[in-house]
Amino acid sequence: MKITFLGLSSFLIENKYGHKILIDPFNDSPEWSFGLNFPKTIEGKRLTAELVLLSHMDADHASFRPEVSIEPHGKKDHKASEYKIRFPILNLHGVLLSEWNGYPNIGWSYNIDGFNLWHLADNVPLLTKSQIKEAGKIDILFISPTKIAGNIQTTLKNIKNIDPKYVVWAHHIPVQPQNETNLNKIRDYYKKTILPQKANKGADMHAVEVFTAYMTNIFEMNKKFERVILIDKPSYAVNNKKSAKPTVLFFRRSAQK
Repeated sequence: MKITFLGLSSFLIENKYGHKILIDPFNDSPEWSFGLNFPKTIEGKRLTAELVLLSHMDADHASFRPEVSIEPHGKKDHKASEYKIRFPILNLHGVLLSEWNGYPNIGWSYNIDGFNLWHLADNVPLLTKSQIKEAGKIDILFISPTKIAGNIQTTLKNIKNIDPKYVVWAHHIPVQPQNETNLNKIRDYYKKTILPQKANKGADMHAVEVFTAYMTNIFEMNKKFERVILIDKPSYAVNNKKSAKPTVLFFRRSAQK
C-alpha cells in the first residue's frame, strides 16, 4: 500500500492493484488558499482516484476537484478477480466525530491490503470508548495535532487508546527547509506562505499561529515515540504489518508543485 501526502489533511491511498482512494481534497482557490496548491499530477502522472471520501464541508477538507478522474482500466490490466473488485474487503465505515468547535466530522475507517485505516479529519477532542470500538482495530491512524501550541496530551491519549501500528500526522503544511525546527523560523515561513493570500480573509496572523502550533506540536509529540520515520518525499510504501507500534510517519513534503 502506498500513501501520498497531498497537503493539509489530504492523502491518496493506493492499494496493491493500483486503485486509489482520495481523502479530504482541499480547496486551493484564491478565496480559500493558505498558499498550498492541490497537485494535479503525482510522480509525473495525472492524479486519479476511484473513490473520494470527505470528512466534513470545510474548504480545507472538501473540494470538488474536476481534474481528478477515474483512470480507466481494461480487462487486460488485472486478473479477472482483481478487475471485478477494485477494493476487496474495503469494509468502509464512517464514525461520527466532533472537531474542536463541536462541529460534526465523519472519521472514515476502511481496509486496504490487509491494513485497517482510520482518518480522524479535523483535530478532535478526547474520543469515547464507543467511537473507538465502532471504528474497530486500527493499524494506521491519520490524526491531526491540536491548534494550541503545547497542547498535546489529548492527541497522545487518543493514540494510546486507539493503539495503532502506525500514526500519520495530518492537517499541516510542510515547512521548507524540511529539517527546520526553530519556532521563529517556522512562524516566519508561514507568514511568507499564508499572509500573501489576500483573497482569503482567513489567511491572517491567527492562521499563521495555528499552523505554527500544528507543526511545533508534531515536533513535541515525535519525542514521545521510540520510532519516528521522517519522510522527505510525498509518497511512502507501508508493507510491514508487524511493525513495532506505534511507528510515526511524518511527511515533511507534500505532492504540490
